[in-house]
Amino acid sequence: MSTAQVIEPAFAAFESNDVTIAAFCKALAPADAADREALPRVAAEAFAGAAPPASAIEALVSLVDRWGSFIARQGFVGTLFTRLGRWEDALVAHAAALRDTPRWHATSAYRVLDAIADDLLHLGQLEEAVRFAERALRFDPTNPYVLLTLGCAVAKTGDMARAVAIHAYLEACAYPDAWRHELTELVAGARRPVEPYSPDMHRVGALSDDDWARFLAVKDFNPFTVVEEVYRAHSIACLGRVRYDYAVLSSQLAPEWQGDRSPFDAKVVRAWSTARAAAIAALPEAAAQIADMRGAKAERFAASSLPRMTYLGLREKENDRASLLEMLCDPERSVMLSASKALLGLGFEGHLALLEAMATGEKAKKKTGSPWGGASAEKILAARKKKAAGAAAKAPKLHRGVALVEDVIARIRKEELLEQPPRALAPEVLASLKLPGDRPLSPALRAFLAFDAASLGLLADLDEPRLEPLTVAGAALRQWGRRVGDLFEGVLEDLPGYCFLLGPQDGNRCEVLYVGEPDAIGEYPVLTLDWDDGVPDACVSFPGIDVYLANRFEVRRFDPDARKADDRALDEHRRLNLGGRRALIETDAEDDP
Repeated sequence: MSTAQVIEPAFAAFESNDVTIAAFCKALAPADAADREALPRVAAEAFAGAAPPASAIEALVSLVDRWGSFIARQGFVGTLFTRLGRWEDALVAHAAALRDTPRWHATSAYRVLDAIADDLLHLGQLEEAVRFAERALRFDPTNPYVLLTLGCAVAKTGDMARAVAIHAYLEACAYPDAWRHELTELVAGARRPVEPYSPDMHRVGALSDDDWARFLAVKDFNPFTVVEEVYRAHSIACLGRVRYDYAVLSSQLAPEWQGDRSPFDAKVVRAWSTARAAAIAALPEAAAQIADMRGAKAERFAASSLPRMTYLGLREKENDRASLLEMLCDPERSVMLSASKALLGLGFEGHLALLEAMATGEKAKKKTGSPWGGASAEKILAARKKKAAGAAAKAPKLHRGVALVEDVIARIRKEELLEQPPRALAPEVLASLKLPGDRPLSPALRAFLAFDAASLGLLADLDEPRLEPLTVAGAALRQWGRRVGDLFEGVLEDLPGYCFLLGPQDGNRCEVLYVGEPDAIGEYPVLTLDWDDGVPDACVSFPGIDVYLANRFEVRRFDPDARKADDRALDEHRRLNLGGRRALIETDAEDDP
């Protein structure tokens, strides 16, 4: 089998795989208890001396094959064959590991890609070595080990200009002479004026919410990753989240966490940290975040976690949700989980998916026989669940949803409260109507439109019914005209969802159905917009269209000031949609329109 037949299918599998938290954690330890017990002995025998017996090597390979771990294939088998100079065997092991390596874990990805590039370099497959080194650089364009591999490969292909450029960069970054001696020898006598290699940090791909959660769930768990590597991986993950400040902080902290048993040269670690932080800070779009690191938010980026925790406590006392949300990017797990817990205490739950992913990682790690110690997402979620259960047991129930709408319809029919006969929408028409984001109608809204589609004012043309979503500013523009609409232009950050005017309405106040996040029964809140004294304002008035209708048609007066159940219903929407605030918009408008 040719080299290409080994590595290209493996790379294609790597590009398309979906490594879950559970799959990553299964790679931490063998599932079979006998294999777990035998692993230290088998590994020690295989790595004993310069020429271990074939039986020891076969035993280790067999155990890892049963285990099926990408971590072990690279960390045990690939490393063993590399030490023995068996480059073809090392390449096969590294290619097998690549298939199951997560793209969302930068350290794992660039390590195995660089190992393959190094195997190919020793096998004389220079063009392939260049290609895999370049692929590795996508995960960290400043990685000195990958650059060293790439520099040697391009030098041996005859591309001396590129080799000299890479060498010039490594030299300028103060990487030790002895460490880069092989590349130095290859470019000796070929020096010429050339622009040094410049790392393009834009090559690092964006990290989705799901992949960010997966990374945080397992970043501390890889047994072959020393602590400074955890910080370097966190730096790249933050870069993929467009958090340049935390990317710089994580990179700067890496050398501080280098242990005595680290396989990395301390001078290389320090140079790498400095070079990566400089490359990130040089990005034009990073300027504002980097400035915050030296300004009023400097304590949030302190080298020690103690001032960062103190800063966190102050932000919690100030109900500063924005700063706490940013601290979810902190490289230290205990700080990040403390910020998560503080956010829950302030009524914000938008980060639950992140906590749940981390708890999944902790549970999965328990199954490997090595439970996670320290700060625990699982404990935070358990405490939240217990608190919610206690509150639910004490809370009086609020009549809600379709049942409440049915009461409204019964009163309308009995008292003949509508000026015009009700206009019901046919089931097929109701099925075709969608809220923004292709969401279905809420249960209460569907129930009322099946009775009457005219009195709510949501549909402009009942003969050809369709929903026309507006931004909050767009609703203000339609209701009051350009001058007032302009006042609401600044609300997008707090109210990014779409809404629908509920009419007819007049005066300086209007009510809108706001499609943010649904509550526990699938309903969306009704907001009141007003511009008294020329100051735009928005607040949650009703927890759903069901309660709005009940209040409007006097089936049940909604009074959150007088009834705790009513206030609790509002409070859920303050958390889901509006960051826990009633009044969201405050401007200093000079003139009353």
